[in-house]
Amino acid sequence: MIQVTCAVLAVVIGIAAQWSQLSVAINFGEILKVLLYPVAVLVGFQLGTRTLKPMAQTVAAAAASPPPSTVAATTASPPPSIEALPDIRSILGPEFSYKFSTPIIKVGSYFEVGQELGLRRVSALSIKTVKAGSEEVPVAEIEVAGHVLDFSAGSKVTPIHNKKALIPAYARTMKEADCSMFEFAYQPNSLSFIAISVDHINVPAQEITLVICLANYRKHPA
Repeated sequence: MIQVTCAVLAVVIGIAAQWSQLSVAINFGEILKVLLYPVAVLVGFQLGTRTLKPMAQTVAAAAASPPPSTVAATTASPPPSIEALPDIRSILGPEFSYKFSTPIIKVGSYFEVGQELGLRRVSALSIKTVKAGSEEVPVAEIEVAGHVLDFSAGSKVTPIHNKKALIPAYARTMKEADCSMFEFAYQPNSLSFIAISVDHINVPAQEITLVICLANYRKHPA
């Protein structure tokens, strides 16, 4: 539609411009002059349209493609999972053993540890109360049995002898020496460590939740 309109306007302009010559004498040369106007307009219009199309396609393609940083971010490899990380045994070797137990036992019963030359069992003898500042707090009377044991007590534990102590409940994940009874021995090629604490005391149910940590290292001769 635009091309037809431009052609008609060009013919009208050409006739008007050459009207004085046409009115005197009409010949073939003058007619060609008149016809050249619409032909020139149509050729120019077509050339402009074809030039603009490739430019529009180039701009659209550039807008559709993501920047290099976005592509790199989507193809980056994921971080290693926690399961892929090495555990403590793979770091220290097969000579090292570590055991962390949290048994719940009734007062008057025991938990079997089963070390042949160390700690064999931990017994809960009773639940007592001790004064901590202005309050009375429950404590568990704990006794250990085994081979050549000599336990020490933390600052918040009341020792009775080297195999028995009154231990208050300490319900934090990270257990510390002040609320534990413990024993360790070491020499150039071996290490033995035992720690016992109380995580929870259920007075109505007469149940005690123990935390027992065992760590051993023995370097075998080459």
